[in-house]
Amino acid sequence: DAIVRAADEILAGRFPVFAMPAAELGFPPQWNRDPKTGKQAPLRFGKTLNYRDESIVGDIKYLWEPSRHAHLVTLAQAWHLSHDDQYAQGCRQLLESWFDQCPYPSRVHWTSSLEHSIRIVNWSFAWHLLGGDSATIFQGTTGEAFKQRWLTSVYQHCHFIAGHFSRYSSANNHLLGELAGLFVASVT
Repeated sequence: DAIVRAADEILAGRFPVFAMPAAELGFPPQWNRDPKTGKQAPLRFGKTLNYRDESIVGDIKYLWEPSRHAHLVTLAQAWHLSHDDQYAQGCRQLLESWFDQCPYPSRVHWTSSLEHSIRIVNWSFAWHLLGGDSATIFQGTTGEAFKQRWLTSVYQHCHFIAGHFSRYSSANNHLLGELAGLFVASVT
């Protein structure tokens, strides 16, 4: 019941984001808007964005948190437990909106390899909870197109991570997370 209630909150556009237990992000959310400050990150090549400058992106930790997609796992768990299609369709809608709003390699969500890795791990959990290759959201022509779009994004995430391993500040912690993401993507 707790998972289904949490999933219903997400479908209602209320996401837990750190100190904001029910941030009103909408459904689907504006992925490039910081829920804490309301600041909208610009559309440009991700690696050229200074994500540490709050005047450009807002509070980066609050902006990145929803795009780690932990809520996708909650929706997938709710579908796995209830087989209520609204939760599987919610996963699909969230992913499609993220792909549309965060095109490779533009925007603030294409700046940190660690963020990519966390997203891949959460995607893997959701993928398996939804039924893997035979998930209902992959049925039919549009379902197959969505599946290919998701797999393409996984490839793009891996390509980005492999080309941008962390160095300098927090490199060891981040590097372990980045390699974990690549490992999960390769065995899923």
